[in-house]
Amino acid sequence: MGRRRSRGSGALLLVAAVSLVVAGALVSLAGSAAWSMFAQDPTPIASGDRVTVSRSGMTLLRDEGGTGSTSCSITRGGERILLEETRGRSVDLQTGRFVVAASTAGSVRAGTYDFECTAGGTGLYAARRIAFGDAALVGVVGVVALAMGLALGTLGLVLLRRPVSSRAG
Repeated sequence: MGRRRSRGSGALLLVAAVSLVVAGALVSLAGSAAWSMFAQDPTPIASGDRVTVSRSGMTLLRDEGGTGSTSCSITRGGERILLEETRGRSVDLQTGRFVVAASTAGSVRAGTYDFECTAGGTGLYAARRIAFGDAALVGVVGVVALAMGLALGTLGLVLLRRPVSSRAG
């Protein structure tokens, strides 16, 4: 009976260790993503410019206090992607505070696009897609994995240290 308990607690300790490694990777990934979004330096952009867009998409920003509607899109090889207008949201980046004007709805094919605005295309900055919520979600999953790893590890240690009761026959 003692061997079975040792194997079970050993398996729990192994699962706990794997969970802690996964948690560390997820929390690290979330922190790295949040930092890269915060540290980016938005580039001024105007209608007619070419812009390189990563798979995560792009966000259009204005200086804090900037207002007005935007109607902008990016085009590549006949594929036109409308940028969805955003109102009332601002973001603090390392270079200052900006108002989010518009962004891609989700992931896009990475590459160089032609940028065009039919309205409100002045005073804009192009930035990598700002998705702090995505980084936060990955961080939360990492924290849950961390808690699970700690709980399983504690349970494994308790089972490993628990005295084995012997039966007298």
